[in-house]
Amino acid sequence: MQNKHNIVFMKYVMQWAVCVGVVFFVFLLVIRPLRQFGMIRTFDDVQVVRVQAMVDELKSGQFPVRLVSKLGIGGGYMLFQFYPPLVYYIGAVFFAVGYPVVHATKLVFLLAYAVGASGMMVLGYTMTRNKVLATLGAMMLITSAYFNFDAYSRGALAELMAFGFVPWVLWAYMQLRGANSSLRDTVWIPVSALSYAALVYAHTIIGFALAPFVALMCIWRPFSRGRWMRFGVSALVVFGLCASLLLPVMSERKYVAYDSTEYAQDAYRGTFRNFSQIFGSESLLNDFRAPSLGVGLAVGGLVSLIYGLWYIQKHVQGKKDKVMASHMQAILWSTILAMFLMHPASTWVWERVSYLRFMQYPYRFLTVLTVYAILCVLLFLKLSLKSRVHRVIKIIVILGILTAPWIFQRQNFQPLGHVFVDTFEATGSCGTTTWQNELLPRWVEECLDGGGGDVVRAKSNVVKIQSISVDKGERKISFITNGKAGEVFVRKYYFPGWIVRTPSESFVPSYTTHNGLITFFVRKGVTEYRVVFTDTPVRKIGNSVTVGTAVAVAIYIIGWGVLRVWKRKQA
Repeated sequence: MQNKHNIVFMKYVMQWAVCVGVVFFVFLLVIRPLRQFGMIRTFDDVQVVRVQAMVDELKSGQFPVRLVSKLGIGGGYMLFQFYPPLVYYIGAVFFAVGYPVVHATKLVFLLAYAVGASGMMVLGYTMTRNKVLATLGAMMLITSAYFNFDAYSRGALAELMAFGFVPWVLWAYMQLRGANSSLRDTVWIPVSALSYAALVYAHTIIGFALAPFVALMCIWRPFSRGRWMRFGVSALVVFGLCASLLLPVMSERKYVAYDSTEYAQDAYRGTFRNFSQIFGSESLLNDFRAPSLGVGLAVGGLVSLIYGLWYIQKHVQGKKDKVMASHMQAILWSTILAMFLMHPASTWVWERVSYLRFMQYPYRFLTVLTVYAILCVLLFLKLSLKSRVHRVIKIIVILGILTAPWIFQRQNFQPLGHVFVDTFEATGSCGTTTWQNELLPRWVEECLDGGGGDVVRAKSNVVKIQSISVDKGERKISFITNGKAGEVFVRKYYFPGWIVRTPSESFVPSYTTHNGLITFFVRKGVTEYRVVFTDTPVRKIGNSVTVGTAVAVAIYIIGWGVLRVWKRKQA
């Protein structure tokens, strides 16, 4: 009997090993440009600079990293205060274990593919209970047009990682949706919250984009007060885990130029996708690069969507079928919602809902649509009739979806080129690594020039600056004066958190009206000054809430595991 169980188990393991092997083979095909020498060249050629910046700030002792002192032509830039930092922390870890910064950045790209493939395999198996279909889902995700457009055309590393997290988040919340109040199922509350928090720290905008779809999963029939409670508690835990990022963004966003930039206000108007563009008509059999679902997945998803709606109406019977139908309906209507929010027909909604305008580009919903389109296809393949003719149709659908991207949108699998240098620098007028320098303080009218000069200087010759000392992270600047009164300037952009300390007091400096640099008056008879970057109260609160929530989640999960083991021993 024991041998029989061992044989069954080994067969099960071998089946999964074959499935993983097939996905790994496709994985090696799609990551080929990342395995080549040099860094891939994309529209967003700033990822290596950001990873290096994260490494430098961590080495200087800053954690969590918010200010990048060397960006902004040395004036400092609050990049990781407002831009999700997870992928750059991961890149710093790869650097710490011995990889050069270029290789570390490429490894984060590879990790995003691995996260997406594994997540889609787990989600696909959960929905279909079929290893072959789960394997197919993983292959469809990493060969999809938009996933590779994010990687090789946009070079949007944070968004690519968030894309990879989306299947994991949907899987966790599907488990939470089907959970009950038993001890065994309560663990899905912290698990779902951790998955969503990882998504928010990877790319906050994608986290907000997915929120309506998770909410739809929660409220979809059949009604359950317990489910609403579980989703609500999970949402609170997500906010607690993300408080270190979200609270400072919500409170201090008013201090940066983001809301006054052109793309923050009106970028959505020119980036809708009509149905033809969603299908990939712009880039069909040519070298033009544009965000799309891809012709194969679009056609397969549309056919599967129509079939799924028809199947629900004709074949759903009994309580078990109704539970499955509820999952299907949530998926199908989520697919329709994602297409609508990208279509120009939704313009009037975007104009009236500021939450949507936070997404910047409607085509970002292609991240959600891709995952849901794959789920539609998998459900179609699972539920369609099993006659010989239908099996042939299934094979044609599978081959079409997997091969269409390589035939019709081959350019999505290749970067714009490769860059063969070891050192990358922030370029542009202000050296910030963002498109419109939108995270500069709003009082900066003109960026610093590259001329350099002393980090501290006096406005008049009356005040003499001596013994300037700058720490490694450029967040603590000390100097001595001759004891005369006058105005001094520090070559750092002022942002809340900068304070001035003397042996007898501390005070908040002001800023210049032109460059937005730190300025203050030194007092007569006071010679020692330190200009220090510190955490504001809201940042301290955010950090404390995140640490407290993380500790509570860890204690709960450990306690849950111990209690489960104890109950098994008692049984």
